[in-house]
Amino acid sequence: MVKERYKLWVLFLFIALVIVVRIMAESTSYVSPDSTYYLSAADHVMKGEGLIAPDPTAPEKNVYFAVWPAGYPLCIAGVGLLTGTSALVASKIVNLIFLGLTFGLLFFWFGEKSWFVALYFCSFGMLEIYSYSWSEAPFLFFVLLLCYFVFKDLERDSGPRLFFQVFFCLVALFFFRYAGLIYFPAIGLLLVYSIYKKQKLKSGYYFSALFFASVGVFYYLFLNKEMSGHYTGIGDRVQLEQESWPQFMLLLIRGLWNQLTLARQCFFSGEMDYLYVALLMVQAGVVAVLFYFKKRWSAPFLKSRDTKVLLSFGLFYLMAIVVLRKIQPFDPFDYRILAPFSLPLFVAFFGRLIKPDVQDYFEKVKPWVVGFMLLSLLVNLPKEYLVEWVRGLF
Repeated sequence: MVKERYKLWVLFLFIALVIVVRIMAESTSYVSPDSTYYLSAADHVMKGEGLIAPDPTAPEKNVYFAVWPAGYPLCIAGVGLLTGTSALVASKIVNLIFLGLTFGLLFFWFGEKSWFVALYFCSFGMLEIYSYSWSEAPFLFFVLLLCYFVFKDLERDSGPRLFFQVFFCLVALFFFRYAGLIYFPAIGLLLVYSIYKKQKLKSGYYFSALFFASVGVFYYLFLNKEMSGHYTGIGDRVQLEQESWPQFMLLLIRGLWNQLTLARQCFFSGEMDYLYVALLMVQAGVVAVLFYFKKRWSAPFLKSRDTKVLLSFGLFYLMAIVVLRKIQPFDPFDYRILAPFSLPLFVAFFGRLIKPDVQDYFEKVKPWVVGFMLLSLLVNLPKEYLVEWVRGLF
């Protein structure tokens, strides 16, 4: 157990080191326009000026921060005040804290082989998310935590704790991203299922969690309306042009393709370079190995309850975000938007591989999967920056 736990935290340290080096090498320090508003709001909070940020339509004046929920800038401000660092540095610390919490959750969930499940965080998409000053880092932690609580309850009735667990996760998800509302109807479906199964106490826990979380959401949105004039700051957003169905499907397919190609250095938009092709061929080779040893896999893939839970939440999010994206165009289908779909998907897949009933298969494919994911981590290092740094030492 100690040996396997050691592997998990060594992997965490390597991933954290890669993220830090990437941030140091990037001229923007992985700060996007969205990040600027998060950091500005956190900076104002740290100065005791309240939760305000520049008006997206008139940057010269400050307005109440409502375009995004307050969770992320408040976390940044809290860490900044505790560590005495700037909002930028604090945002990177927040991301690494939640990355560590996610690894801790994986250990509680999958035990001694959780290091293997955590290999997915070596992928390009995950490295980008934890490098940028975005709210996705804490959001993804609570996505997995909600999946974990639901799985544990299905495995062994959690009793009254289920109310507090679900309520806490729903509020936290909304507090970091308005897209957290997607998980409210997901829990609603679990409520319907528990009613169908005539589980009265469980139905009550789900209903109470949904009800009180919804009350908190409505209060927060009402406060936004009072302070900014918009419930979610939507009125301040740039309204994108509605795509045609062929264009929309092309964007969706491209986004899903990017999520399924793990080792790369950029978002694939149609133009291939030699490195992308080489890494794609390596991944194809690993997939071929997975199929080659399929005869050693004797158990049904969906035999594990946690696999079903993770896939259900991931696919539900995907369906919801596709519908919402078609109704009201917003950001493209990139690693940021699709992460709450792909993370549960790959955690389910990697987690299924380590189950005792497929131990023989796991031992055969493990070296190939580990090698490929570590290759992904390696190619995402800023090599030119590191070469210059080494030269500077001499």
